Amino acid sequence: MSEEQKDRAWKARLTIIIVAALFLMPILASWFLVFFTDYKPGSVGTEHGILVQPARQLQDVMLTDPITGKKHGLHDKWTLLSPVLGDCKEQCQNNIYSMRQIRLAMGKEMKRVQRVTFFSDKSYLENTEELFADYPGHQVLFAPASQQDFGKLLAVEAVDTNNAIYLVDPAGFLVTCYPQDTDPSGIIKDMKRLLRISKLD
Repeated sequence: MSEEQKDRAWKARLTIIIVAALFLMPILASWFLVFFTDYKPGSVGTEHGILVQPARQLQDVMLTDPITGKKHGLHDKWTLLSPVLGDCKEQCQNNIYSMRQIRLAMGKEMKRVQRVTFFSDKSYLENTEELFADYPGHQVLFAPASQQDFGKLLAVEAVDTNNAIYLVDPAGFLVTCYPQDTDPSGIIKDMKRLLRISKLD
């Protein structure tokens, strides 16, 4: 076989290899995503909670740090929000702890996340400093904080609103509702994915 024939045969084999690679690449990529990552077809970034639909936006109300007394708006950060519609009992206190741990798990991205407890009962106004003594940076919000009815906005079908944890995006839109029995590790996975792909800070 002449050098020219060898060259033609090599080019033909290379063409076949390239065509085969182009055919196989999408299949291999799909296989890798399904079996070696937490990707799910149709996922919008959350899979351990309940996607809040239709879209609902919370007003940019003022939050209060019960330790320092400083105030700032709800918007501009990803927010872990837990409503307390009665007494702050065991589950309420568990959520306060869980939200701190979830935020810490974000690592260098945790500056993009804030924690908020929404109280429907203003009687807690005088007790928040004691309640949050071990949770610096935690924010509180009391009803009525705005003209919006937060209770109705947070209502999700088949979920007990009291002591659930909600994820709110930096524009104030409710993203996901996590019922009170949700494993915090699932919330961490969802949030890490959202913070990775989100352009909102």
